[in-house]
Amino acid sequence: MVRKITPNLIQQLKAGNNDNLRHIMSRVKLLQRLQLSIEKYLEPTQKLHVHVANYRQGCLVLQTANAAIATKLRFQIPQLLQSLRQDEQLPGLANIKIIVRPESKHSVPTANPARLSQKASEVLKQTADIISDPKLRHALEKLGGQ
Repeated sequence: MVRKITPNLIQQLKAGNNDNLRHIMSRVKLLQRLQLSIEKYLEPTQKLHVHVANYRQGCLVLQTANAAIATKLRFQIPQLLQSLRQDEQLPGLANIKIIVRPESKHSVPTANPARLSQKASEVLKQTADIISDPKLRHALEKLGGQ
């Protein structure tokens, strides 16, 4: 169920009088602490590509950038479990699950420029000839010239 955002809700969030927000913030802090804990046991090359995704009911979920790192981590699970169980952050750790989520490149897809047909180009040029507004005429000529 999606809650409607109201000015009252925004004021509660600003004032910090929201139990949901407190719960989310405590969860974020827990995941940050777990990230720091697990980084102590990872190789330097793994630290950049392994992130704590979740911790629930004794299961630590680690997210990796690719399958190669995930495979290597899976071989390390027994040692990681042993080391992390001794850590005060994760006394009830029972399992580690590895998921692969490739990092997005945030690349802008290249657009294929639309091409006007010859007839459409001619119509735009003819329309430009009869327009008195110089800016609009220039824009139509430019469009027709493609």
